[in-house]
Amino acid sequence: MHAALRVETTVLPGHRLEISAPDLPEGGKVEVIVRLLEQPSRPVPDAVRERERAAAVAQFMTLARSSSFRSAGPYPTRDELHERH
Repeated sequence: MHAALRVETTVLPGHRLEISAPDLPEGGKVEVIVRLLEQPSRPVPDAVRERERAAAVAQFMTLARSSSFRSAGPYPTRDELHERH
């Protein structure tokens, strides 16, 4: 005999499932297939943390744009870089 019973439940703390099936005989062997009905939504980023992150990026970009990270004079030639004695 192949009987089917559809039960919907919620995942409990600790990732546990609790299923009650009073129509099935005690001691009977069953196969349980778990299918996720909906994808859990991702948590909304913490607004304060996002504002802090945006402020840090803005500060970094301001400093990067004002940086004079450039060579002031001409670059050394290859021979000058690899001067052999």
